[in-house]
Amino acid sequence: MQEIQNRLHNIKKNKYLLSVSILLVLLVLLNMIAFNQTFCNRYTETVYGILADFLGRIMNFFPVAIGELLMYIGAFWVFCTVILSILLIFLRKKKDFLQFAKFFYKTVFITFLCALFFYTIHWSIPFRSSLLGENGHFEKQYSIEELRNVWLYVVENLNKTCEQAPRDKNGLLLFDGKEKTEKEVADAMKKLAGRYKRLSGYYPTIKPALCSDVLKWMQIGGYTYPYTMEVTYNQYISDLYFPTLYAHESAHHQGYYQENEANFLSYLGCAGSDNRILRYSAYHEIY
Repeated sequence: MQEIQNRLHNIKKNKYLLSVSILLVLLVLLNMIAFNQTFCNRYTETVYGILADFLGRIMNFFPVAIGELLMYIGAFWVFCTVILSILLIFLRKKKDFLQFAKFFYKTVFITFLCALFFYTIHWSIPFRSSLLGENGHFEKQYSIEELRNVWLYVVENLNKTCEQAPRDKNGLLLFDGKEKTEKEVADAMKKLAGRYKRLSGYYPTIKPALCSDVLKWMQIGGYTYPYTMEVTYNQYISDLYFPTLYAHESAHHQGYYQENEANFLSYLGCAGSDNRILRYSAYHEIY
């Protein structure tokens, strides 16, 4: 009986070591290859798109952000690890407690490796890709006069879209509902797919963040969770900011994780929309 138990223990131990080894090798290889931006671009335009669409559709069945809940569970797990480490100082001679501690640490370690793996394929590699080309930036230098012309263009269109925006008899802006706005934004972003083909993917609904008070304090409008690929928004943002924020977070979801690129795409998408509020939101935000 003891021999059978020892064999089972060795099998479990070997499986654990094998799993850890495979995850470590994958993490090292993926992060080494990810230094090549050509690989990152091709990965993001192929494999990442499939993952984003699949997870986006699955997570749309849940009314709350599962990624945010996982974040809280992770924080609680870290707290438990600290408490266990302190108890281990005093209870390390107790055999049962020591076995439990070993099991707990092994579970934490392999969970941490899995989290790193999904973080790599869902966020780290796409973040290193770019829509601006292999170098990830333009070499062109712009003059003060050129920047002034862009500024004047934005101001002119901001004033124009402000006048065109629908209002009630008291002069207050008339906004579409959240669901209709999301559809309008998704349609506007998909129009850009001819130039930026990643934008042709699935657009999940944006969910209100449970930690909106914290986001408000940090002056963050929204967040994209890398493990579940959900997009969330700060419940305290203005209705006028909502369209460009959704466009921005959706650009992240489609694989454009650089902040300046997401801002650029959200502006292009909303400014090119037939919806007057979306156009006003775009020029207001870019200004």
